[in-house]
Amino acid sequence: MKAYTRREENEIKLFWVGYEARGNAILGAIVGLAFVIAKYPSIIIEVFFRKKFGERYFTLSSSIFIFFLFLFVCIAPNFMNFLGGGIGGGNIYVDVPLLLFAGAFLYKSIVQRQEIKKYGVTYKLDRFSLSQGEYHKFFKDRWGQNLIGLPVNSRTVEIFFEPIVPILIGLFFMLIPFLKILGVILFLCGVIMVLRQFGRAIQGRNAVLDIIDQNIVSQDKAGVLMEEKPIEEVHGIRLPVALPSDQGVRQMLMDGTTVEPLSKDTWSD
Repeated sequence: MKAYTRREENEIKLFWVGYEARGNAILGAIVGLAFVIAKYPSIIIEVFFRKKFGERYFTLSSSIFIFFLFLFVCIAPNFMNFLGGGIGGGNIYVDVPLLLFAGAFLYKSIVQRQEIKKYGVTYKLDRFSLSQGEYHKFFKDRWGQNLIGLPVNSRTVEIFFEPIVPILIGLFFMLIPFLKILGVILFLCGVIMVLRQFGRAIQGRNAVLDIIDQNIVSQDKAGVLMEEKPIEEVHGIRLPVALPSDQGVRQMLMDGTTVEPLSKDTWSD
């Protein structure tokens, strides 16, 4: 999280007050928690599609936790029998397809972690530790081309192409009785992955727009605070309050919020 200077904090309070982009802390905490939880179903899919994860993004402990959750689901009916009084006479039930998938997931997780150790060592500067991994060769070979009418790029791969595979497989498995539980899990993981990646795309866009807006505010601040120019002359900036009539007070506002703007050359067309 960025640490703002006092002047930047003042600028945010003055120019962003009341905007949903600077929403309440409770909603932000809920969204943040949802992203943390949604990471686990996404990892179940990503471990089969990608490679070369960052060491902080992909941890073996998370995979082991997911593996034990799979094991619990595999034998959960036995606990239900036990709680229902069916002690001693019932058969032991194990969801074999789900157990095999759990084993495959743990194996792929170990392979991924071993790969991380080969190229990623803690505190090295040549690898982003939160990297979400490289895309599958199938997508890399078709990068920039059209696939079923959609361009192959990072947005479509993460939001559509990767999640659609477990969603379709899950729907098919749900039609087969002994694969139904595995099908439901794959389907839900795919849907959650779509929602997570779509939310991340929105967050990323908002982060870029925040930087651009801050640059615009820094450039047009004098026109807003000192001259009260019309909104069309200051790139759409409008304050939700009446400004003090005293020019000295307005100058104080300027001095208290002045941040060096980025050069226009910083932004490429």
